[in-house]
Amino acid sequence: MLETFLRTIFRYHWRNKSFALINIFGFAVGLASCLLIGLYVFEEFSYDRFHEKADQIYRVVISHTNSGEVRAVIPGPLMAQAKDDIPEVLDMARHVWYWVPKIGRLNETNPEDESGLIRAKMRFVDPGFMRMFSFEVLRGDPNGLETPAGIILTETTANKIFGDEDPLGQPLNIPVYPEAHVVAIVADPPKQSHLQFDGLMPVDVSLNEYWWDHWNRESMNGYLLLQEGADVDAVAQKMLGFMNEHHDEGSQIPVLQPLPDVHLGSSHVAYDGLNTDKNDATRVYVLFVIAVMILLIAAFNFINLSCAQAAKRAREVGIRKVAGAGIIHLRTQFLVESIIMTMIATCIALVVLQIALPYMDVFLGKSVAFSLLDQPFLILYLFGIAVVIGLITGLYPAVLLSRFMPASVLKGELASGRRGTGLRRVFVTAQFAISVALIFCALVVTGQVRFMMNRDVGFNRDRIVAINPEKNSR
Repeated sequence: MLETFLRTIFRYHWRNKSFALINIFGFAVGLASCLLIGLYVFEEFSYDRFHEKADQIYRVVISHTNSGEVRAVIPGPLMAQAKDDIPEVLDMARHVWYWVPKIGRLNETNPEDESGLIRAKMRFVDPGFMRMFSFEVLRGDPNGLETPAGIILTETTANKIFGDEDPLGQPLNIPVYPEAHVVAIVADPPKQSHLQFDGLMPVDVSLNEYWWDHWNRESMNGYLLLQEGADVDAVAQKMLGFMNEHHDEGSQIPVLQPLPDVHLGSSHVAYDGLNTDKNDATRVYVLFVIAVMILLIAAFNFINLSCAQAAKRAREVGIRKVAGAGIIHLRTQFLVESIIMTMIATCIALVVLQIALPYMDVFLGKSVAFSLLDQPFLILYLFGIAVVIGLITGLYPAVLLSRFMPASVLKGELASGRRGTGLRRVFVTAQFAISVALIFCALVVTGQVRFMMNRDVGFNRDRIVAINPEKNSR
């Protein structure tokens, strides 16, 4: 029976090439657009979820009630006291950037030689950092930060400094640690991590007591690992008690931010420069809604075009019914036809997606990783979605076409009923309304961007220079 279905489907669409191409490519373009946006949305929501203990890790931020500002930086002693005095806290890690962004192999005959130094994003962290986060240790001791002057490098940084040599145990030129040496090599942090670094160094508060060991100085990021099922509000209240001992009561309130929320939930947080490429959750949700709307337009268009061909297929249905075909047989045929068309459209959409991704990377300013060869399960998942969409979009045309009465069709009297006509009008109206809404939103956003780019902001943009000290320090 399947062979008969396939032969009939092929013959019909071969005779109606224009209709088949418009229907398939229209759905493919809509699906490709949805997938492009979907990949971006999926990547944004996947930040920091690769850590095994992600659900137990919280970042501590401080809400300043006097100014209404929420800051990502905290006093260093707060984290140490939280670990010592709060039973629910299993571990803690402070995190701050290194103010001299150059490191390299130590020239033991001439320690002052800086010719071989490279720029690197080095971070001071507590030993709990490696216990808390699931960054992959390739070689060496994962607890190496507990060693005095023990330095952890990423694989890329180690290769830049030492080439093919084994870096473990090798001395490094880091002024704050004269005895610095490599204790471990970790894999480069995944893109979906708000914590990006080239190397890790142990926090030694004696290096910067004024900022790191004072309750009135905020310069460090802080992370806590809590017990499973711990009362987060209770922990925050205990930390508030610590803060009230050193500040005006209620003036600075610790807030525990779940690790998976740091990337998309920190648009309001100040002094958050180490939260790499943070985004706004509202923007991502809006893009998700747009992707769904585009998919609905493509689906409605598919249904409308299929129904528009009803008159041309009525005689085929009438003859097949006269020949003994039942309603179930006919509906199955049209559903199989719809599924095959959506699967072909999915294949085309995947090719379009692969071609368009590099241009999307340039547009977004970030890389969205996707490869057909590296994502077999995702491809199977997409084809599963194609089958479901094929069933949904093909159900109404299948019901409509199978309801034609043979006698009326063969007499040339085609009537599908007011209910069918009304439902098709709903589909057309919905498709038109969604299209108008998307066009209107695009025009509004374009107008706002044009206004912001062209309005007088009170200063000459060409004369303003932004300096990132981590990238430009010497």
